[in-house]
Amino acid sequence: EQAWPLFSNRWSGATVEPAGHTHIECFELDGRLPVWRYALGPHRVEMRIWMEPGANTTYVAYRLQPDRMIVGRALKLDVTLLANARDHHGQTQTGDLNPQIASEGERLRVSFADQFTLHVRAHGGTIDAAHDWFHNFDLPVERQRGLPDRDNHLCVGHAHLELKAGEWVGLAAGLRSDVSA
Repeated sequence: EQAWPLFSNRWSGATVEPAGHTHIECFELDGRLPVWRYALGPHRVEMRIWMEPGANTTYVAYRLQPDRMIVGRALKLDVTLLANARDHHGQTQTGDLNPQIASEGERLRVSFADQFTLHVRAHGGTIDAAHDWFHNFDLPVERQRGLPDRDNHLCVGHAHLELKAGEWVGLAAGLRSDVSA
């Protein structure tokens, strides 16, 4: 019935939309692990992100704080999965990336011919494949460096997770087919 973005994008012309950053209640480090807490109406959602050393695998986990839960109600979390393969001084044009994308249940496979395959797995949800371009991300630091200041990202899928009080759900992305969330 209500949607809250947990992200913000900076678009050409310096427009920031949506304003998901306004929902960040706090940010802290748990050891070396970054932790964000979002205030979404009466709900509090925690997000953590980390990489597994030596494994080329990244994890992002979400948990609905149990002390703020409306009894018997779960929240739905939709995550748009964007991909880019530019070097740190380059720019990705529409069509530069054309991977084969397939999804089945909780798994997504993004294959770049003769290069590598990215495997994404959802724990606590499903993933639908996509192949849509998001255009005109603004890169102000690149502009300051005198480099191209716009970029485009390919949406390769949409993850659908269900947040239940006190339970962790999330995504794992890596180069091994047995990536676990």
